[in-house]
Amino acid sequence: MLSRGLLLPALAAALLCSIASAQTNPSVAFFYGKPVPVAELGRFDWVVVEPDNLGSRGLEELHRTGVRVFGYLSLGEAAPGAVAPGWILGRNAPWGSVVVDPRAAGWRAQILARVDALYARGYRGLFLDTLDSYAMVLRADARRTAASAMAGLIRDIGEHHPDVQLFFNRGFELLGEIGSRASAVAAESLLFGWDAAARRYVDVPAAERAWLTDKLHDVEQRFGIPVVVIDYLPESRREDARAAAGRIQGMGFVPWISTPALDTLGVGAVQTPAARVWLVHDGAEPHSPIIELVAERLRALGCAVDYVDVRGGLPGASPSARRAGIVTWFTDDDLPEALGYPRWLARQLEAGSRVAMFGRPGFPASKPLLARLGLDTAPASAARAVRVVRRDGLIGAEAEPLLRSRGLLRWHAVGPKLDVHLRIEDADGRPIDPVVTAPWGGLALATLSARDGLSGAGAMDR
Repeated sequence: MLSRGLLLPALAAALLCSIASAQTNPSVAFFYGKPVPVAELGRFDWVVVEPDNLGSRGLEELHRTGVRVFGYLSLGEAAPGAVAPGWILGRNAPWGSVVVDPRAAGWRAQILARVDALYARGYRGLFLDTLDSYAMVLRADARRTAASAMAGLIRDIGEHHPDVQLFFNRGFELLGEIGSRASAVAAESLLFGWDAAARRYVDVPAAERAWLTDKLHDVEQRFGIPVVVIDYLPESRREDARAAAGRIQGMGFVPWISTPALDTLGVGAVQTPAARVWLVHDGAEPHSPIIELVAERLRALGCAVDYVDVRGGLPGASPSARRAGIVTWFTDDDLPEALGYPRWLARQLEAGSRVAMFGRPGFPASKPLLARLGLDTAPASAARAVRVVRRDGLIGAEAEPLLRSRGLLRWHAVGPKLDVHLRIEDADGRPIDPVVTAPWGGLALATLSARDGLSGAGAMDR
């Protein structure tokens, strides 16, 4: 049987992944310059430094204040004179470095020796950089073997020193193999970047930003670890840096905005009060106990809930008006077009807000919106929902849920990052996925009868 007690917290957890992390994530600072401003960095939870620029007294002082210190370590690139010629795959000219082959035994031995030395100096955290530099040079089988070798090197570091926390910079294609060893994952240039070849600051194009955002939300969802975004702006744009930090933190990530050399004290996480969630509903519909049940669950997760009646006007588009999460409850798809709700919802998704839909979407969803959510829909059909073909622990297995067919939304997952918790089939054998969680949040559609706990109204037709 579908249990409200299980379904609502689980979907709320998917929705609130970024919100919860905003409450528990560490504040993080990066400083590779010299001298290291120890007193200022002592205000952060985690600090990443160039180890050769921080003396033993500074390291001890940071440890005394409770700071977790990560020593920078490049696994995929090095200064041209620091490695044997036979280990070199190519060059990263804009940064003046060479790309090193992670399969080279000598390089692996050199890295492990460096790890041992840093451990002896007191480092119990390592920031692992240039994890995917080999991909700039290698293709096909060579790239796959290099990726496997890089994953093996990281595994060896963890096995040599299991008490050392490993903080990855990207390395997305390695995470399937060694993601469980990461304490956090960072990525550069989500909103603002640095073009090293042209030596200029750049705004990140929308397509690249969307791709990286999806990757980072996937890391959050799969591994439940902090995700850190490092963006680049000149010191003269301090106000823009603060705004960017707030925007990044609102997406659920830990921000650090600095100059490309990471040798200035940048802008980090902004402390915020309890995360606020909009609970969006239609005041013209009969009041449903589901609304209060959802609000209760959200408050139990530590969130403040703001009720939004779409008939009373939708919140504005300013960054301060956005919320980290949105929960919607509708019993039909008949919202007047003049309210502008579909366009408003699309803007919230684009801004990075998580959305959990319960009951109905409130409007006939367009193909582009469904595609944005990783969903598709079958043509309208008279075929009844006839069987459950997949369900997981979220749904439970005590009894078969009673399926409804009237007004059935025939949505099904097509995106690779969606988790389908309940799949049913209609009489024509077409799939329908009414309970899904995803990087953007999740949904629980009114496909079951009220006696299975989803509709909140009287018994529905089957």
